[in-house]
Amino acid sequence: MLVQVGYTAGARSRPSFNWVRNLLRRQELSPEFLASSDYQTSCLFALAWNMIRARLPGAVTADWIEFLRSNGLPAMDAGIGIGGTKGDYVIRFGDEEVTFHEAELAPPTGLLNLNYSRAIHWEHQPHAYSVQWIIDRTHGEEYGGHFYISSYGVRIINTTDTLIAWRPTDKHGTSFAAFSPTDPDPDYEQVGICFVTSNRLATVFQRYGSALHQQNPTDAGSQSSEHSPAPQFGKRWTAEDAAAEEAAQEFILQIVEGVLMSESDVVDV
Repeated sequence: MLVQVGYTAGARSRPSFNWVRNLLRRQELSPEFLASSDYQTSCLFALAWNMIRARLPGAVTADWIEFLRSNGLPAMDAGIGIGGTKGDYVIRFGDEEVTFHEAELAPPTGLLNLNYSRAIHWEHQPHAYSVQWIIDRTHGEEYGGHFYISSYGVRIINTTDTLIAWRPTDKHGTSFAAFSPTDPDPDYEQVGICFVTSNRLATVFQRYGSALHQQNPTDAGSQSSEHSPAPQFGKRWTAEDAAAEEAAQEFILQIVEGVLMSESDVVDV
């Protein structure tokens, strides 16, 4: 299974540059849940992108970065249109949260994959390399589901925390994993993310991307852009955020005016 995340060029019959909307029963989910999901996904890809930049040869990302810059494409920024490529992303490590400040965010689009399998194939992308990170795998080598670059006769054994870079124009694919494709909940599980880009993304962005910057970052529409904070890489500004901000400002004002606490309220201990 593959799930696209980040920005999309839309359907071929209805091109539109926007953040993906591919959750089932989306109308049943709160704006806060959707914003949190978009933010967490962007944080995951930001972590992976910075690992790629630090650990893989520069040739893997050199023309990729040039492609992004020359076309002015946004970063994967939870769909809020920050207009930059850096921000603070947060990764949970056990019970702790680790924040990376002013870090480079990921390219605008990618894929989540679960137990993905495909026959040998090749494709064109607007950059020379693609990258996949197998985050977790439950079973050993004998259960298959490995990655092949058949142009060179190479097999890459997938294990937990495997990072793979390849040229999409080379013939590549996977082997079958040892579970039934008709089983809706197999014991076998291989989870990862993939950095790939549609050839249509830049073209659609040039034609329709301006609509992204005209959108109000508020989901509820009750706050005008004049009163809303500048978009930052984080949770979307919602009606609940506006109410909380107003309550906080009122609370501070009451403290300043001495409404909440006077000298008679102070008790010496």
